[in-house]
Amino acid sequence: MSTRTPTRPRSSSGHHRSRGRGSPASRVQVWALVTVAAVAGALAGAHPAGWHPADVVLSGVFAGLVTLAGSQARRWSWLVVAGVAAIGSSGVAGTVCAVAAVLFALAAVLFDSRTRIEGAIVAGLAVQALLRMKGFWFHGAPSVVAALAAVPVLVSGYNHAPRRAKRTVRRTALFALLFLFVMAGVAVIATLQARSKIEKALQQAAAGFDATQNGDRDGAIAQLEGSSSSFREVADMAGSWWAAPIRVVPVAGQQMAAVKSMADEGTALTHVAATGVATIDYEQLRVKGGAIDLNQLRAAQLPVTEAANALDAAKSKLDDVPRDWLLPPLRDKYDEFNAQIDRALPGGRIARSVIAIAPQLLGGDGPKHYIVLFGTPSETRELGGFVGNFAEVQADNGKLSLVRSGRSLDLSDPRNNQGRTLQLGDYLAPYANYRVTEFFGNVSASPNFDDVANITQQLYPQVFGQQVDGVFYMDPYALAALLDLTGPVNLKDANIRLNQKNAAQTLLKDQYVNFDSHKGRVDFLDEATRQTFERLTSGDLPKPSTVASAMNPMVQQGHMVAFSANPAFQAVFQQLGLGGQFPSRGQGDFLEVTQSNQGQNKIDAYLQRNVTYAASFRPDSGEVDSTATIQLVNSAPADGLPDIVIGNAANLPKGTNDLFLTVYSPLTAQSATIDGKATGVNSAPRFGVTAYTIPVQVPPGATVTVELHLKGQIARGRDYQLTIGRQPVVNTDKIEVHVQGTSGWKVQPSPGFDVAAGEGAATVDVNRVDVLTARLDK
Repeated sequence: MSTRTPTRPRSSSGHHRSRGRGSPASRVQVWALVTVAAVAGALAGAHPAGWHPADVVLSGVFAGLVTLAGSQARRWSWLVVAGVAAIGSSGVAGTVCAVAAVLFALAAVLFDSRTRIEGAIVAGLAVQALLRMKGFWFHGAPSVVAALAAVPVLVSGYNHAPRRAKRTVRRTALFALLFLFVMAGVAVIATLQARSKIEKALQQAAAGFDATQNGDRDGAIAQLEGSSSSFREVADMAGSWWAAPIRVVPVAGQQMAAVKSMADEGTALTHVAATGVATIDYEQLRVKGGAIDLNQLRAAQLPVTEAANALDAAKSKLDDVPRDWLLPPLRDKYDEFNAQIDRALPGGRIARSVIAIAPQLLGGDGPKHYIVLFGTPSETRELGGFVGNFAEVQADNGKLSLVRSGRSLDLSDPRNNQGRTLQLGDYLAPYANYRVTEFFGNVSASPNFDDVANITQQLYPQVFGQQVDGVFYMDPYALAALLDLTGPVNLKDANIRLNQKNAAQTLLKDQYVNFDSHKGRVDFLDEATRQTFERLTSGDLPKPSTVASAMNPMVQQGHMVAFSANPAFQAVFQQLGLGGQFPSRGQGDFLEVTQSNQGQNKIDAYLQRNVTYAASFRPDSGEVDSTATIQLVNSAPADGLPDIVIGNAANLPKGTNDLFLTVYSPLTAQSATIDGKATGVNSAPRFGVTAYTIPVQVPPGATVTVELHLKGQIARGRDYQLTIGRQPVVNTDKIEVHVQGTSGWKVQPSPGFDVAAGEGAATVDVNRVDVLTARLDK
């Protein structure tokens, strides 16, 4: 009887037999694919840890590990990782890899093929797409999605790996988990220590900046140097050898990177600030005796510029910190540090710009001549008020001096026999009708100060033979703020002590009651102008921060504007908010209401305007349907005040306010009414919008309501943006805005708006220009 040697049963499929260790050739191919995938993954630019060396290593290891697991994993896991990669892919390289991975996986299922090389190819291509996903949802979301998408391949690959490979994986995973646990603990300790030191550094920095503002130079230097030292301790800790391994750990690495960035930027910033305070003698940067030391200004240019540059660098670096992954204790300090920089950055940039031009602006390269125009909004013009007086100020090597002062009549040619000529340029026809060569006080008819300065620079040399380097405009509110800095002036002829508290009231109202004659008022204004500027050009001013605090509100509210023909000077004026150009509406809606006195009197000090703007907006089409309602309240009496106040050139009843009301809008006027009765509207294109002008007469003690219905289209989008310009008048406009959506759109909670039943309501601030934005949704 013969016997047969037992044989191993054959597998039903040769493919299944290849899933174990495989042939030497296939193992070499798989490891070649793993190597290629690891190198490509390292170059993908992913940021799992936030430190470039660690990002390269982690990305490469992750790509190689997923590719290796894919060579052992089942086909269902290939489809999962390839499908997620295809959904999240971005960029040409990522999309190509994702599509190729899906095609290979589908082909393997369709042809019932399952080899280690196919698995490595599918997983290797998919992981390249996962590592190249762009940011979405929250910072780190691509890393989370990539890790989760790889789980099925890793688990399946582990389950079907040889025993020896499983042991290696378990040991490696155990070591990695232990390493991560230890590093996480170290990171927590380091973060808590860093937080306390950063808190101390921030407190010292804030104290240093406060001491600088208060003129405590020694205290500022001590606090800023202490802050720099505290920041440096944190930087040394974050950069130490024992903290280096933390940088390799995802999430923990982000914390340490943030600590390092804050500490480095804090060290640099406070060191530069301390050096600047030690270098600059701020007391010497003040105006003393109407002069400022230009050598001190020039010496301050480098440290001020370096401080502003350090702020820019710190802001840029902090913006790169992945805030969303920071743990709450560290995130709080990051937010606090970032807030300090945000508060200091605008001032630092402005200081850098101002210090760069200040020596030249103050006559460091030769005398400069500036004309200051004084307007009175008691008699309105669209810029603010009728220009009654002017002053010429010379700046020569840092010394200010009053060259001359006078009335607008000194620049006027009422009979038009002096042969004065103008190139009107942008001074549009409606303003040319004010005949500024004959009546220079009307030069402020345009609400755009570039036009006003252009005319002034042309006319002044024709009258006095002096070329003009710049033009300023001030009204009584700005003059009052200036008196707060220079101190009060005694007007001997008028027997009045003019100070910060009484200047506006005296100049806008009281002077017209206190002086019986035109000559008395003229002499009073001449003396007030001359005395104020003599005090400015011969006295001392407080420290720059005090000057800025006093004058900034005047600039923001439009009570003081400036122009220079020098582009560098003008750029700084604009940065300071002094430019005075007519506001730009951008792509949104726009509203500005102005008035211009037609009665040749000073009655506008008794007029209050209440403006309500109700707009309906459809975001998907950009259609706007709005109504501007302007309530004009005239509190002037019919008698009891001089004719210069309540009289008028049109022989209307005394106390009647005769004015041109102008509404600027990008929309098309549909109709207009005065107290409910239809009225005509004049229109003209100006400043990129349309000016709608309506003559109005408001009787004494009466209220007249003007309504202008408008329709048109602005840029489509869910945000309705309204830019509001405000004419600087005696009684600040009360402006309310109401916004609602149409066709199912409703206003959502938006900054500045009170929202009820899908409608938003806002009260506008007192600034010259405000921008409101309402978000709408269905």
